[in-house]
Amino acid sequence: IAGAPCVRCAGFQELVLEGNAPALEILRSGRMGLPQYRPAGHYVNWLLPQQAISRFAFPIRTACTADLPAMQALLDDFSSRRSFSAAVDLGKLGGAFLNGLAAEDFLVAVDAGEICGMMAIWDQGKFQRLRVDGYSPAMAAARPIWNLVARIRGGATLPHPGSPLPIWKASMLACADDDPAILRSLLAGALSSGEGGLLSVGLSAQDPLAAALASLKGKVFRGYHFLVGWDGEPPEWQEPFGFDPARI
Repeated sequence: IAGAPCVRCAGFQELVLEGNAPALEILRSGRMGLPQYRPAGHYVNWLLPQQAISRFAFPIRTACTADLPAMQALLDDFSSRRSFSAAVDLGKLGGAFLNGLAAEDFLVAVDAGEICGMMAIWDQGKFQRLRVDGYSPAMAAARPIWNLVARIRGGATLPHPGSPLPIWKASMLACADDDPAILRSLLAGALSSGEGGLLSVGLSAQDPLAAALASLKGKVFRGYHFLVGWDGEPPEWQEPFGFDPARI
């Protein structure tokens, strides 16, 4: 279960993984003063290991401070087409809301000298960690073989028990004209870094950019998206909606 304030409405957005029937039943029961949970589409989250993407259309480079005005215009235009997108001011990089991020943490796609795509690769390890406490006996025995195959074929390795699982969040994603080819290019740049770990990418299931993730190796999690509040009617919205994986 993951939740975040709904920036452009009164209430919250909530994600609940498919198959989590007990949580869904309790949350939607209205018991004990719980708010109303209104269905608002489906969400997909991909955890992608390092891998090579051989065919992509746009050159990718690391952003710099001079790119921020063009990046802000692109992000604002992209967000205007997605219900509930967070209002982000890139001029506040490094502040409380964008904790630890700098311009150099963004990748940008370029078309004819102009920035046409952007994505932050956000390491949130200083304030959020996913730790592996242990493995089943069978998985513990298989872990060395799993890791060997993962290093050879490209995939996520399993850390030692008690160690954190390194995850980067694909945050503040924006692509001109909602072009999946731009996102595919950004992912090619992000997943070829050689740093290991996993990249978390999240989109509405109806987002046209989801086509960019077809055929990529990784784990896919699907979930229900709700608008949560106590009073009044939910705001009007339409697909695709926005929910940045950095808010999970």
